[in-house]
This record gives sequence, structure tokens and C-alpha cells, in this order.
Amino acid sequence: EKTIILDTRGSGYAKNGHMPSAIHLPYTSIATPTNSLKIRSKFELEKLFEERVAGVDVLDPDLKIILSCGSGVSVCHGYLALKELGRNITEENTRIYDGSWKEWGKDEDLPKIFPGEE
Repeated sequence: EKTIILDTRGSGYAKNGHMPSAIHLPYTSIATPTNSLKIRSKFELEKLFEERVAGVDVLDPDLKIILSCGSGVSVCHGYLALKELGRNITEENTRIYDGSWKEWGKDEDLPKIFPGEE
């Protein structure tokens, strides 16, 4: 069973660290350049996901996707992008980690990758 973590934070991903194996998919790359409340076209999202999530079929219903960000807000961009791409989202295959990095980063027992460690 394959699981991926999509982290939609902006610059906080590089500055503050991230979860091991997380894939950086900044919400700013999902949103249109002129309106951060509007996501890009399906065609643009397909190209973005091909670049950022290379080799992973995000439409595979057996793939588990965990969406994370800084505090559980910008994950919505990732969720909407997956819907726009045609992912059949279920409670079992796509989860929003609402505590996100704010929670994960504070827990001393959880593994983390900090800047310069990759």
C-alpha cells in the first residue's frame, strides 16, 4: 500500500523543515498568479503534477494521499487540485492532516527533515 505526503506550504517548507518523504507542492503553484483563491486549469495542473509528483499516479484510487501544510489551511488548494484532476477522493484514500507542520514540527518524537539535511 503506497502513501505519499503532499506539503502545500510556500517558503516555510524550505525554511522550517518538513516530514520525511513529503513532496513539496506549493499552494502558490496551484493557484492562478492573479488570484490565490482560484486554481489553475486542469491542463496546467496536469503539467504541475507531472513535474512535482513525477512517477506517481495521483488518480490511482489505491494510492493514499496525505495533504499537509503549515497549519491546515493551504491544503485546500491541494485537495481542490486533486479533485480538478479527476481523483476519486474517499475518506480512505485522501486525508487532510489538519494539525499539519504546526503540530508535527513541535512533536519531538516525530521524524523531521531540516534545511541542509537532504
